[in-house]
Amino acid sequence: MDISYKLKGLNKALKDIDKFSKRKQNQIADELAGAGLDIETRAKHLCPEDTRFLRNHIIRKPEKWSVIVGSSVNYAPYVEFGTGGLVDISGWEDFAAQFKGKGKRQVNRRAQPFLRPAFDESKNKLIKELNRIIKSK
Repeated sequence: MDISYKLKGLNKALKDIDKFSKRKQNQIADELAGAGLDIETRAKHLCPEDTRFLRNHIIRKPEKWSVIVGSSVNYAPYVEFGTGGLVDISGWEDFAAQFKGKGKRQVNRRAQPFLRPAFDESKNKLIKELNRIIKSK
């Protein structure tokens, strides 16, 4: 399960990055990598302990102008969003819909978000730093 976040104007911004100096491009890449590490660290801290299997499978995968933080554990979305009548997908309805269960048995487990809060805690700092880099000379 990977959390994705879409920004308006992202395609234009990505085209503009190619026009920046190599120094600015490196600063942007460093900020993205740092944000990914921050999100991964926070998610592992917030993840329910239980067997530590889920925590140990929170991974970070840097790409050119993005970073993916998520978990390959098949039950991660159900921990993140809850199940049955205790689902909490506020603000993430489109994303969470892909995990909607089709089973006949209903299990009610409360949400124990770890990726969303980690992302929310880090995104404003990242946006602020990217704006600072872009506006710098």
